[in-house]
Amino acid sequence: MVSNWMVILSFLAVGFPWHLVAQNTTTSESCLLGFHGDDCSRVCESDTDCSSDGSATCYSEFAFLKGYPTIPKAFACTTTSPDLVTNLIEPDSVRVRCFASEEAKAGNCSFTFGIVDYANQVACDAVECDTGGATIRCGSIGCECVSDKDCSTGSTFVKAFVSGVQGPASFTCDDAGACTLSVPEFLVPEIGVTCSTGQCVPQQEEEGEEANAPSLAYNGTSVHVGLNACLAAIPTIVLCFISVMMLLYWFKIASLFDTVQPRGMTQGVEESGGYHCLTWMNVSVWTTLSQRRNTHMIDDGDRASKRGQVARLHRTNAADSERWAIVSSCSGDAPSGEVVGVLGPSGCGKTTLLSALSGDSYGLLKTLTVSGDVCLDGAPMDPKRVAFVPQRDSLIPTMTVREQLLFTGVLKLDLSSDEVKQRAQNILDELRIEDIADEYVGGISGGERRRVTIGMALVSDPECIVLDEPLSGLDSYNALMIAMALKSLAKRGRVVLYSIHQPSDDMFNALDKVIFLAEGRVVYQGSPTGARHVLSSLDMSVEKGRPIADSIIDVLSNTETLIRIIGDTKSQTANAALDSKEEVSWKSITHRKTPGVCLQITLLFNRTFRDMWRNRSLLVLHVVISTCAGLIVGGIFYDVSLDTDGVQARYGSIFISLCFLAFTSITSIDLLIHERMVVTAEIKQGLYNGSLYVLSKLFVDGLLLRALPATLYAIPFYFMVGFMTDAGRFFSFLFVLILFNLCIGALAMLVTLCSKTAGTSLFVMNTILLLQLSLTGFLVEVDSISPVLRWIHWLSQFYYAFEAMITTEMNQNKYNLILEAPGLKSIILEDTPGEMFIDTLGYQVDRATRNICILIGYYYGFVCLCLVALYLRIHWRWRPDSSWKKKFC
Repeated sequence: MVSNWMVILSFLAVGFPWHLVAQNTTTSESCLLGFHGDDCSRVCESDTDCSSDGSATCYSEFAFLKGYPTIPKAFACTTTSPDLVTNLIEPDSVRVRCFASEEAKAGNCSFTFGIVDYANQVACDAVECDTGGATIRCGSIGCECVSDKDCSTGSTFVKAFVSGVQGPASFTCDDAGACTLSVPEFLVPEIGVTCSTGQCVPQQEEEGEEANAPSLAYNGTSVHVGLNACLAAIPTIVLCFISVMMLLYWFKIASLFDTVQPRGMTQGVEESGGYHCLTWMNVSVWTTLSQRRNTHMIDDGDRASKRGQVARLHRTNAADSERWAIVSSCSGDAPSGEVVGVLGPSGCGKTTLLSALSGDSYGLLKTLTVSGDVCLDGAPMDPKRVAFVPQRDSLIPTMTVREQLLFTGVLKLDLSSDEVKQRAQNILDELRIEDIADEYVGGISGGERRRVTIGMALVSDPECIVLDEPLSGLDSYNALMIAMALKSLAKRGRVVLYSIHQPSDDMFNALDKVIFLAEGRVVYQGSPTGARHVLSSLDMSVEKGRPIADSIIDVLSNTETLIRIIGDTKSQTANAALDSKEEVSWKSITHRKTPGVCLQITLLFNRTFRDMWRNRSLLVLHVVISTCAGLIVGGIFYDVSLDTDGVQARYGSIFISLCFLAFTSITSIDLLIHERMVVTAEIKQGLYNGSLYVLSKLFVDGLLLRALPATLYAIPFYFMVGFMTDAGRFFSFLFVLILFNLCIGALAMLVTLCSKTAGTSLFVMNTILLLQLSLTGFLVEVDSISPVLRWIHWLSQFYYAFEAMITTEMNQNKYNLILEAPGLKSIILEDTPGEMFIDTLGYQVDRATRNICILIGYYYGFVCLCLVALYLRIHWRWRPDSSWKKKFC
């Protein structure tokens, strides 16, 4: 295409002799079959032109008759195109002769014409022709001069003109004889002519014409706008259908979240009946170390040093240098009615021990090995009977306190709605948070949020509750309130065990039992008052005015005194416990059955929708900005013309639309980042399936932040720019735009799930989008890109969406092609087909449907990869032995 444009501009620059118009007639001793007259320029006009005895008749309709593969159909034509064509080709010199065939691409045609000021005829042969109707379409055409095939006697212009006629061609006529010769790859893609036609056929066959009526079918390639609109709408329809189904299911269970208590409900707190006791024996947790780290921690020349002696406390077996104990042979018990506190320096193994005792519901020990026995009331511990409260509060800030408890209760408990509401009300009363039950979690104090977290753990009514530093980060008042609440829980028959960091004397003495850890080993277990013997045995005393717990922790943090307390702890009992291949008993317990898929995804969808609606600044921003952007961009490209400038404006407006929606789609990152910690904790607890969480996010994100903004943008933009207004093209444009937006939103969610921080996600997404839009084919033609990088455009959602949208708009439309050269008069080629402009950028009309299907595949592919990414993030970890291993709890 580029070479053709260079040719025509060179013709204009040298000054083609337009004024020379000479008639060149061609005579021969005998006319080609199908033509008559002295100069062989006439087609049959009556039966006498075919035969004098009436054996043949003249068929003068433009449609082809079937069954005459050896009888040509002839056309005598004169040019009617603009001056550029009329002054190049002799007006009455165009002759066309075609042999029809009932087989596809089996016909052939010949075209002859004369060139002004050139005494030779040009003959063109077209092969692989379809002649099924009034339109002839040929696979290829080639031309040569009749007398001298290489046109050596002609000018450089004649040679370039003749050699430029190549590629596919078509010849179309209407009933009035107005015909068009189309050669898309020629410098003049369409030549208008007025023709008469005739075909001499046997009389007996002509009489049976009604039985073989010609088929007037258009064999050209076109965009199926209706089909494309339906295909592109599939993801949007699926999202809407699933959302409606979840909405209907929500109406069924919505009464569960009413704040009004059902009739007959009584308030009060639940008592955990009976006596319970949590016991553990020789519980050890260990990991493996690389040889380098092991050597750094302790080597043969450092065994007598203090550092080496402490490090040896973590060595589980002298023969196994790769085993490193985090918790070593810990034993103890925690009876109901008592509050047991676990204390020790930072890094002594408090969280690890509590995770092991609670069944590791949060997966903290997933990459570690645990051994020993954990029992509740003498039986192997059932994780359903214990609740673990992590150090951090994992709450959705836009949910109310009551909604948090009900959400957890519905997913954890197999109870009726009234029973779940009763359980939630009991917890509100038990933890004294009834007055904030209908307040948003994001607006309450830190101590109140901690009590809400404890309440969510109590929903399942566990006999044992284990808490990891529940008082950290709170002021003295809120810490005291939490301690009193935990004391109240213990008095009602529950086992309460929690770690505490630097308690005051009042808080320390309020504990019924304390356990001090150091370097993963129990150094003291008993009453708070008896803890003083740790200091007295070392001939040390508590400084006046300083909490006793701080003094003991300081002693345990000192290497010299720690070794004096612990001594040589590598006894046979410890080694036997650590060398045991048996894991703790709770590992073999089967977790409870999770609720149904419909209930899970409906609750997650509702929570996500409520979160977005209550914190709707992002939604409002999308709606307002998208509507304004549609108006502004539509105003910039307002009512574009049907000429070369209008074509360029159409390209640019669609490209800008895709860029705008793509870069606003990275807000999907915000949906996941701010609640990642909450979701991770809930999935590890088994509240719901992680894949359903991702799907609920994709549903809400797709409907409210992708489909809705794209629609609000497209409606004013489309009609202001002046695109084709028929319904099929509009809906095809709209749904392709929505589909593209859904793809980028799902891609952003995938990148977020694979990234650790929001900054990383933004950087990766911006890089991907910039790379994709540079390979759209608009900024640089794809065929001109180096083959080393050209393949990347197949990964660009911009490319598929842009090609589908531009071909839908411009296919089967006519535009005025304006040819301009400096110092010369502009030439306007009217009614230039839009397919020529499409082909200029290397696009193809027949790929629109394919592109939409590829975009659909990309969208659902990204959805599946999101599910895989979340699964790997939750269940897989990198192990020190440099291999991927999966360890289920």
